[in-house]
Amino acid sequence: MQIKIPDEQSPLLKDTECQKPQSQGITKLLAGLVGVFLASVDKYVLLTTQTQIALSLQSPSSASLLLVSYNLGYCVALPVSLGTH
Repeated sequence: MQIKIPDEQSPLLKDTECQKPQSQGITKLLAGLVGVFLASVDKYVLLTTQTQIALSLQSPSSASLLLVSYNLGYCVALPVSLGTH
């Protein structure tokens, strides 16, 4: 078996090792899209139910305040939850 000594012009990897399978890229893209969808679902649930929640608290004028407080809490909790991993 003959060993080929690499020089400055020889590639470090073979052509087959450089290319990733196409299905792996599609899988990552689909996983990212599902993650974005699931992250936005909770806000849509709050948007559709904020009037009923405010009415159950006997304060219909605070429906917009409910959305603002939810977003502030989400912004505060997100960096804290990411820092624990």
